[in-house]
Amino acid sequence: MTMQRLDSFTYQDKPAEAISISRRFSFTPKNNFGIIVTPCETSNWRGFWCDYCIDTSFIIKNIYIFAKNLDGLQLFGKNPKEIPEYKNLLDKINEKRKDSLKYSNGFPMMYEDINYLFKYTGQIVLGINPNTKKYDTERYEKVYEMDYKEGILVQQKDITAIWKTANENETKFWWQEEKNEYFYLINYSFMGIEKKT
Repeated sequence: MTMQRLDSFTYQDKPAEAISISRRFSFTPKNNFGIIVTPCETSNWRGFWCDYCIDTSFIIKNIYIFAKNLDGLQLFGKNPKEIPEYKNLLDKINEKRKDSLKYSNGFPMMYEDINYLFKYTGQIVLGINPNTKKYDTERYEKVYEMDYKEGILVQQKDITAIWKTANENETKFWWQEEKNEYFYLINYSFMGIEKKT
């Protein structure tokens, strides 16, 4: 299966990565907004992805949706917009074609700055300011374990020191269990597919 396009995360305006989550995200455009999405490419079978801003609350700042019924459909007073990376791709395709393709025929749209409170209840391990050239315990400036109830931060722990020694420690932490691993959840559980064991 193709690796799925990941949601993006920021923490206090710094880039972040969701290392693990204790409970899968229940958010979908259909459940929360009544928008039925369809897969837009092999790297996005969900038909959507989100930019999350995580701090004292769990906010969806921007959402990118592929659906056939977005024309004129506002979310929180916002109209859908073309996504620059896809618009550039379409322009390149159209340079080589005699007839012009329409953006709405096959690209996702974005709703920008909707600032939607996602009422997530569970824990998330968040790596702050990742060094994308490193894939070890030195990858992050800080690592936080954050506990949310209905989208509001209940507790936050700085676990940077624990993170750096986690692989050497005999104690197994919850985020090291496969069922709590973020990429596993993106590829399987978000799509409603149970991983075969």
